[in-house]
Amino acid sequence: MISSYILWAIKMFETIMGVLGSSGFGVITGLVGSFLAKREERLSMALRFKHENTMMQYELQRDVQDHAHDLDMADKNMEMAETEGQIATDVAEMGNIHETIQAQAKASGIGWLDGILRFVRPVITFYLLVILTIIGFKLHTLVGGLDKLPIAEVFSLYKHIIYQTVFLAVTAVAWWFGSRGGNMKVPKI
Repeated sequence: MISSYILWAIKMFETIMGVLGSSGFGVITGLVGSFLAKREERLSMALRFKHENTMMQYELQRDVQDHAHDLDMADKNMEMAETEGQIATDVAEMGNIHETIQAQAKASGIGWLDGILRFVRPVITFYLLVILTIIGFKLHTLVGGLDKLPIAEVFSLYKHIIYQTVFLAVTAVAWWFGSRGGNMKVPKI
């Protein structure tokens, strides 16, 4: 005889598994994964901007030192030269960022390598589904088939299989579409 506490614990476990295997949780998981990927992309761009800005500042300082005698004669035009230097820095940063983004969006030009890169996700997904199918078949064989299980347990298994299938599908769609390359607009400084 199973105590009421054990029945309650089983029901709570099934409820928790149902929530964690739901399509809503799959969407949340996919969106969180997508958000983290975009956040890393933004942080990478910020570091790149900071580096480019620092490099331009060093170049500007070098230019100031190289042309110190010219700057001494142009005291009245100093403010205009600083403004032009900032504009040149901004233009160079935008040009470098644009070139980097364009380079990342282009294929490598090596046909077989581009083909491999294009099919990595589907191949991994297919592989995992095959492994899951093999494991399921082995378990089915070890148990002796669904006929050996009580109908309530069979119903529970089917319910969990449906929940997990929906969870995986929603997670994959939300993650894959969320991690697509976007047209990020870089604000002018």
